[in-house]
Amino acid sequence: MFIQITVNNTRTVEQKKVLFQRIAELLGESPDIRPEDLTRELKSAQIVRAPTSPTVVDTFLAALRSFVEEMKVQGFIDAAMKRHGIAGASVAPAEAAE
Repeated sequence: MFIQITVNNTRTVEQKKVLFQRIAELLGESPDIRPEDLTRELKSAQIVRAPTSPTVVDTFLAALRSFVEEMKVQGFIDAAMKRHGIAGASVAPAEAAE
């Protein structure tokens, strides 16, 4: 079973994790669904506008870089690699904030 939750920045990552855990608990009460059969995907959306058309790519790359660094700091990337059994790879250190 695959659960996808898409929200704007209305709740913290921790609140989203608690929500998924509760959903998993409720679904786990069904004899047909095991907790290990559940997969979660938390999506967060935020609109970022570039000041001008020529700066769209730079603005996108800056937002992407910021997101990746935040995922490193939170340990998400490292945990995902461990969860999926990825061996022989490591997460680069987070870049220093400017």
